[in-house]
Amino acid sequence: MLAEEKRTVGADSSKLAALQIDRTLSAEEQAFRFPPAAAPSGPALSAGPASPVLRRAKTWRDALSPVIDRAASLAINPKDGAAVWVQLVALAETPEPIAPLVGVADGGVKWMKDTTQGEERIVETMSKRAFMARWRRRAARAG
Repeated sequence: MLAEEKRTVGADSSKLAALQIDRTLSAEEQAFRFPPAAAPSGPALSAGPASPVLRRAKTWRDALSPVIDRAASLAINPKDGAAVWVQLVALAETPEPIAPLVGVADGGVKWMKDTTQGEERIVETMSKRAFMARWRRRAARAG
């Protein structure tokens, strides 16, 4: 690390009269010991106007989303949540329902979630009320 080190000792060898160290640091040592100042963490000030930041609404899709899309395509009025619900129940009532549908339960449609609990997949029931809330959120995102 030290490029050059000089020591001057006085006449008495038992006592150190003076210690003179001449150090010249290399560029790497200077960068290590005196790092450059970090940029400010706040927003940068600029002379011009700030460019607008466009944010996309987060879309949430699960295993049931494609089945709901299919039910909407089969419905008489694809924008009406009640008509789509009727088609979703019809898809669940078929002898071999479309995956992830399992069947129909009291007041709802049974379907398998993507996640597993141990080795078994989780079966959930979506009520008409939950479906309609989901349909309204979807319609609001679509604009």
